[in-house]
Amino acid sequence: MPRQRLSARGCFRPIADIGVAVSTVRMTREEAVQSLMRFDQPIETLRASLRDFPFDWDDKPLGILRRAHVVSVLRRWRLGELSDREVEDWADLVELREDLEHDPDDEAVATAVFVLANPELEGPLSEQGPIVLKSLMT
Repeated sequence: MPRQRLSARGCFRPIADIGVAVSTVRMTREEAVQSLMRFDQPIETLRASLRDFPFDWDDKPLGILRRAHVVSVLRRWRLGELSDREVEDWADLVELREDLEHDPDDEAVATAVFVLANPELEGPLSEQGPIVLKSLMT
């Protein structure tokens, strides 16, 4: 059975069926941030969508990254739906965004994102992923 990936519509498709072209559908900033939190688009599509907007953001956050978001990404990684690089790239995109808040009532979310975004400092995902996932499940 071929490896599968969650498509934008929430359906699983074989990885071989997923092209490398970046979507040309333009998202609003809020849509892009929400999609990033859910990681429901290929990383390059998300990166391209977010490039449309300036980095600085002085308004209220457009989304709050919660424990469930990080757990979902790590579960998909553990199932082989996401590569180590995709998880690192996702964490890197969410780590320092000013338009996205890490759950202010759950410090573990920001810590987990930092660990996932910085394997050169914290260790590779193969070592840290299971530790982070276990810490978020308790």
